[in-house]
Amino acid sequence: MAQTWRGFWRYKLALALTLLITVVSAIVMYVYQDRTVGLIGAEASQRLADAVVPFATVTYCKVALIVSFTVSASAISDDVASGAFTFYFVRSTRPFDYVLGKLAGLYVLVLPIMLVGPLLLAALQLALTPADRNVLDQLGVIPRTIVIGMLGTLIYSAVPLGFSAMSRSRMLALGSWAVYYFAIGMVAGMLALFVWAPLGALDLSTALSQTSIHAAGLQMGGPFSVPMWASIPGILVPAAASIALAAYRVKRAADTGVGGVS
Repeated sequence: MAQTWRGFWRYKLALALTLLITVVSAIVMYVYQDRTVGLIGAEASQRLADAVVPFATVTYCKVALIVSFTVSASAISDDVASGAFTFYFVRSTRPFDYVLGKLAGLYVLVLPIMLVGPLLLAALQLALTPADRNVLDQLGVIPRTIVIGMLGTLIYSAVPLGFSAMSRSRMLALGSWAVYYFAIGMVAGMLALFVWAPLGALDLSTALSQTSIHAAGLQMGGPFSVPMWASIPGILVPAAASIALAAYRVKRAADTGVGGVS
């Protein structure tokens, strides 16, 4: 966490961007909810307002990605470079505890970006719900937003953590994470377009946004409509694999007494 605090201004920038996205999305939601009824009808206006939170998730992902590049993807390699990695295991820290602690710290850093903003928007959505609409149907937006936020936080904390354990070089860890995120995302988009739509779940941001859209009950057609049965594993499988990779690499380094990953 020391590296995080040394670069805290970058994290503050991410929080400021999160606040900006939340304010702009809230304004858009208000306009859709109250100001467009006479133009496109109450039902269409409501559907547009309901779509604000799921589509804002895509933008929150971009902010979380910034945090992943500045903190998450170098969490372990920075410890190796500073010598802190060896110090942890001199004090008899178990590899599992080390990885779990890193994951928890990163999760706490990303959580305000992926959950707090969307949760405020979800609360506003409830507050703006017309009196003649079934409020019970709308109450699901809060738990739904919490689940999506927790999944998004898992993506941008757990997956880059796995890449941070792949090399003792900070630049190589960051480069590997960047190649995976952007190159795999691009390939997944092409496969979804020309081969099979569920393959789009290989793109982490697409998997999360499609899960959010389907959870909100929005119907999105076209080749980029990834079904939920594919999008949820598209989040959980890479996250679980990354945690397992980090645990394996750290345990191997601790057992061999190398004091770092190769």
